Parts: sequence; structure tokens; C-alpha cells
Amino acid sequence: MFALRRVGIVGVCLLGLVIACIHAGGADAPGEKRSEKLQGLLLERWKTSENAYNACTVGYEAGTLELDTVLTTSNEVNRAKLALCKSKEERIAVRQAHVARQNQIEGKIKALSNVNAKGGEADKLARASLNRVNAEIELELERNGAAAGENR
Repeated sequence: MFALRRVGIVGVCLLGLVIACIHAGGADAPGEKRSEKLQGLLLERWKTSENAYNACTVGYEAGTLELDTVLTTSNEVNRAKLALCKSKEERIAVRQAHVARQNQIEGKIKALSNVNAKGGEADKLARASLNRVNAEIELELERNGAAAGENR
């Protein structure tokens, strides 16, 4: 029973990642309009990435998934939301929410680390911290108008 539930959680997470990768895209170029189909797919990717992130978080907290799976799906949520943004202000808000989510994840790992509990190992704390720092860098680049890939 436990193995079946674990396979189910992993399946949901992987399905979300596959769909997100298949439907990769970015914000529209100025003056460019999206087709209804593309807009629908982008919305589906965002909803699927949210579901995958929630399922993976539950799996991680249950001890059936690794932290990297949670961090990856969190990054996919961010990417999916960014693709729906129509303005710089929206992109900044999405990046701020991503930083907040990374701070929350890192805080949980730090709390476990402080009491030497399982899940608070140094590698997990370092990985969560790296993901948070990357999110903060992306936010600052967005605020400063840096082009994608610049100063990374």
C-alpha cells in the first residue's frame, strides 16, 4: 500500500514536470498576441505545476520524495506563472512570491537542521539556500531590467 501511494505521488510530480517541459514558453513579445490554444496550455501548465508542487511537498514531508523534487517543482511553478505575465510589475510580483516560497522551504530545513533532525542535513540546507539565492538573483535582475541569462 505504501509503495503504491509513493508511486502515485512520484507519478503526479513527474507528470507535472513533463507537461511543464512540453509546454515551455515565455511572455509574449511586445505587440504579440497569443492564440487561445496557447493561452489555455499556459494556464494548464500553471495549474498542473501548482498541483505537482503541492503533491511533491506532501511527498517530501512524508519522507517519500527528495528535497530536490520539491525545489524543481517550485521552480516550475515560477516559470509557469512568469509565462502568463503581461507586464514587468506582474513578473516582479511572481518573482517575489517565488522568493517567499524559497524562504519558507529554506526555513523548514533550517528548523530541522537546528535540532539535528532528519531532513535538516547540510546538503539539504545548502540546496535550499542555493535555490533561494537564485530566486533572489532573478528578482533583482527583473527589477533592474537585466536581460534573461545576463549576470547569472
